[in-house]
Amino acid sequence: MSQTTIDPKDLCVGSYVKHFDGRIIEVKGIGKCLAGQEVGKPETYGYFSYSNFQPIPITPEWLENLGFVDCDNRFELEGGYEDSDESYTACSINWAQTSDYFVFTDASERRFDIAIRSVHHLQAVFWNLERHWLAVNQKEVSRV
Repeated sequence: MSQTTIDPKDLCVGSYVKHFDGRIIEVKGIGKCLAGQEVGKPETYGYFSYSNFQPIPITPEWLENLGFVDCDNRFELEGGYEDSDESYTACSINWAQTSDYFVFTDASERRFDIAIRSVHHLQAVFWNLERHWLAVNQKEVSRV
């Protein structure tokens, strides 16, 4: 597969991918074709060939779309305690656009060097490490 083609085995329901026409699609089903809908537009649900999609590169804007806060190129995602207003830094990602990997630090201060370059890979890795699914805040879908 070419570098801009998405391997269906890399996708999860909920992953974000970019349609060749520029629309951001949230995966809703994976089979012989991709079932999905444009982010923030449930009326656009449809079925697509995998060849119509490419990965979304990870950028500071996308990290912010997924809930991270820019702290001088160290993007932090806050967590919260159940039944409490108190929050904590659940994890952070050091951003370096020239790098082939991200430095990911979780709430327990464990450090991971992760070689990923696309949003759908970040979503899957984050789920595996933190059991939290990264999604765009539906109130701010226009930023996508």
